[in-house]
Amino acid sequence: MSVPRLLVLVPCRNESLVIERRVANLARAAWPEGTHRVVIVDDGSDDGTRAAAERALHAHADRLPTACCVDNRLRPGKAGAIASALDEFEDEADVVLLTDADVVQDEGALVAIARAFEADSRLGMACGAQRFVHELAADGAAPPDARDAGPAAAPFDRWTAAVRRFESRRGCLFSVHGQLLAWRAGLGLQPRPEIAADDLDLSLALRRARPDLRIELLQSAVFFEAKPRAGADAEGQALRRARAWVQALDSAPPVPGVQAWCYRRLPLAAPRLAALLTLAFVLACGWLLGAAGALVAGALLVLALLTPVGRHVLRLLIVIERARHAERREPLSTRWEMQR
Repeated sequence: MSVPRLLVLVPCRNESLVIERRVANLARAAWPEGTHRVVIVDDGSDDGTRAAAERALHAHADRLPTACCVDNRLRPGKAGAIASALDEFEDEADVVLLTDADVVQDEGALVAIARAFEADSRLGMACGAQRFVHELAADGAAPPDARDAGPAAAPFDRWTAAVRRFESRRGCLFSVHGQLLAWRAGLGLQPRPEIAADDLDLSLALRRARPDLRIELLQSAVFFEAKPRAGADAEGQALRRARAWVQALDSAPPVPGVQAWCYRRLPLAAPRLAALLTLAFVLACGWLLGAAGALVAGALLVLALLTPVGRHVLRLLIVIERARHAERREPLSTRWEMQR
């Protein structure tokens, strides 16, 4: 196979504060040989995103492949924006690369992605390796690479990064990164319009349609994301991502296999399982050691929750439970935007 042609899609809504940085970052990238295209899809922004994107594309025209900014001509929302661009440009590409406006990638990420698809005909989908940082440079320059999940990563980020590496070695990565996600254009994948977690929805669609193809995480294709500082923005982002996960898994047709069953069932059951195990531990200590044993067990649990890891686990369990209840009341809207 020759070097695959890349179609880089950047769907955005009200991203005027970051879209010029993303274009500058793409202009800094090392592009594989061949014909490629960058398409910025504006999903009805009202903050000047379209004008900012066109200004940036013009400023960096000499360092970018063919690039344009188009409007979402289909249904409102990110899924509609993706589908709108795919309908118009997918036939020109071998690999579709979906990326967000608020991240930056390492200079060699595009080459690494193209080479991975060129080298393995069984590779159906691949995502970049995520690194969390405290802030990103305005000129689109990638921060110095960081090991594991990055300097701003929380314990959960490091745990999930390790799980993703383990799954990827077997070609069965489940939770892909939509901030830098690539798949073969010939598969005809499109996210469902009613689902906020478009990345998870795309990977599940591939698993159902082509279980013989591999889904991997590419350690050589690094992207960087600025993690919100602790506060309302960080809590809102965590809740939205949890709700999107619940929404996608609850509504998706079943995918066979133990791995898919565990991802569908265990995270939502985690808060209740944790409560039951906590109660069982205290009761067991009370039964074996009497009232004093139960008091000691309770004190140990309180001390555990006061540690950084304990507080982090407790916050995760609370977010999961809130997400489950929120989705039961009203499904998460697919037309959502970050607070900048």
